[in-house]
Amino acid sequence: MAVALALLSGSALACASGRAAAPPPAPSLEVASAAAAEEGRPVAQDTTFVIGERVGLHSAILGEDRALLVYRPPPEDDTTRYPVVYLLDGEVHFHHVTGLIQFLMSQGLMPRVMVVGVVNVDRTRDFTPTRDAQFPTSGGAERFLAFLRRELIPAVEAHYTTARYRVLIGHSLGGLLAIDALNQAPDLFDAIIALSPSLFWGESLMQRQTEALLAAHPPADRTLYLTVGNEEPVMVAAARSYAEMLRARARPGIRWLFEEMEREDHGSVVHRGVYRGLELVFEGWAPPPGVDTLAALERHYQGLSARFHIPVRVPEQRLNAVGYRLMAGGKIDEAIAAFRRNVELHPDSPNAYDSLGEALEQKGDHEQAVHNYDLAVKHAAGNRDPRLQLFMTRLEAARARRAPPGK
Repeated sequence: MAVALALLSGSALACASGRAAAPPPAPSLEVASAAAAEEGRPVAQDTTFVIGERVGLHSAILGEDRALLVYRPPPEDDTTRYPVVYLLDGEVHFHHVTGLIQFLMSQGLMPRVMVVGVVNVDRTRDFTPTRDAQFPTSGGAERFLAFLRRELIPAVEAHYTTARYRVLIGHSLGGLLAIDALNQAPDLFDAIIALSPSLFWGESLMQRQTEALLAAHPPADRTLYLTVGNEEPVMVAAARSYAEMLRARARPGIRWLFEEMEREDHGSVVHRGVYRGLELVFEGWAPPPGVDTLAALERHYQGLSARFHIPVRVPEQRLNAVGYRLMAGGKIDEAIAAFRRNVELHPDSPNAYDSLGEALEQKGDHEQAVHNYDLAVKHAAGNRDPRLQLFMTRLEAARARRAPPGK
């Protein structure tokens, strides 16, 4: 079945709700600018801070158009492939979840991922596995899972440069759907984050189905994070019961964690739960203490490449830190090897050339030091790096220190 994503009108996302942000009213902007000018402060530029895009997908399975909110971080290079986080209730959670992900990525605790927030049409219909007379539209989870498997995921993977690692995040009824996805399609997602899932639905149907799955065909290399807040007893009891079943039945191939968050309620548990869930999913992304040589770092990130099905290079700053640590310890040749490897891995980074130049200069190889300082300046100028003046100063100082020819 051919499916295609299409940009919707007003596709730039710049507000917390996930809708396209309207420009501020002109009078307010003019008043603010005038006040700033009178006080001698810089006048704010009329710019937009974009956090994603809104795209549309027609679903033949559901018989309707569906809106998606998509976030992609800047690629590291043209080989970047993104694991995908599929986020249910996207119109509610897109803004704060992408913020958490940006923070975790910036701290080197997880890879660059893209987020696809699925905007609701009828969440009771889509997220519930069986019919309940109290909810007239309930019972459509099977069709929604077919939409995910046969339309949404293929369309995303055809349109974007994705990796084969997928995470599903769901809250409340969305958490119920996330567990249902584990039960009905255990190969579809590598990790499930279920936040206060409505596991009481259908007289604990999800627990019975997961128990049967673990007994018959236990999934391998899967991660499950489950949490519940300080909320209705039926919600807490169902989550505890599910966790007890996992303690008794889970096989080594599934990593799982259940946590109760007594300081959170049914709504607030989402933010902290997403953070903790992503920590579990990407546990071990940052190298542990003691990984402080070039060889050890490369082994660590090669392991991550295999685990998450993406090419992972040693991050520039981590390798740079190892180089300086080796240099401070008097291991200058090892430091130069680390800095040279950094240049190979990050050939557009002026800082990598600058660090290599510093190590070469300390060794006494002034010609090569000047050569690398010069490359740092050229790349900084080409990249409009704000440290350009610093690199130029270091280059001139190295030239001055270089012994004249013949001496």
